[in-house]
Amino acid sequence: MFPSLYLHHQRFRTSSSSLISLRNINSGEAQLDSHFDSETPTPSTSFISNNMKLVLNLFLILSISVATGTCLVCERCENLHGDACNKTQTSTEVCAHHVTQCRTTIMVETFGNISYWQSWKSCANNPILCRDTFNMSVGYELFKKTVCCEGDLCNKGAIKLDAINRTENGVMCPSCYAKAGKSCKPTEMRKCQGHQTACHSFSGLIFNSTQFEPWAYQGCTTENTCHYRPPPYPETLFQKGFRLSCVDSKNSKYKVKY
Repeated sequence: MFPSLYLHHQRFRTSSSSLISLRNINSGEAQLDSHFDSETPTPSTSFISNNMKLVLNLFLILSISVATGTCLVCERCENLHGDACNKTQTSTEVCAHHVTQCRTTIMVETFGNISYWQSWKSCANNPILCRDTFNMSVGYELFKKTVCCEGDLCNKGAIKLDAINRTENGVMCPSCYAKAGKSCKPTEMRKCQGHQTACHSFSGLIFNSTQFEPWAYQGCTTENTCHYRPPPYPETLFQKGFRLSCVDSKNSKYKVKY
């Protein structure tokens, strides 16, 4: 490769040589200007000098392109009183450079015959948020689903919960819940449903759309709850300091404290 470049240079050495230099690197933009030199350097010096400049310039341009590459853009919204976000609740956000996915989350809590829906969209700033899908029965029911995707604004539109399975599966867990309480004492053995094959307990502060309030509950849950390590607010509704323990179908015990 090098001999052919050298011969090519020799053939055109009598004409003015164009030296490419990199100048004005500002805000990730590189401007290339051509300067013509009336003096013809010696073949060996010119060959080495021009090629070294070309390599350096290409390296700098590549570095700038990588450093200023575009970040992921996601839809962002928060509706703490509905199963989807409307246009006025929705905006866009530019994610941090390390973020590769957008997320959409939907959740419903059911107390007797009354259901409360919530939904969110955002950058998946923590990859663990993409695993935030579970359901539980602790004196009230909670079903939550998260979908993550790759690509700008890929989280447009709404998602739906999967069909709720309330078939009893034979697993039973001690159950109780106390809103505005730091602890609760089980008052019954709850019959678990569907994929709820683990028992768990929680105590801590949960954001209720306006403020944090203490919650405590025990009951049935899906096994992925035992392996999920939810980050604290604002990534989730849990304030730092909550406690979560879990026993799965294999009688393995897990504890989480933030």
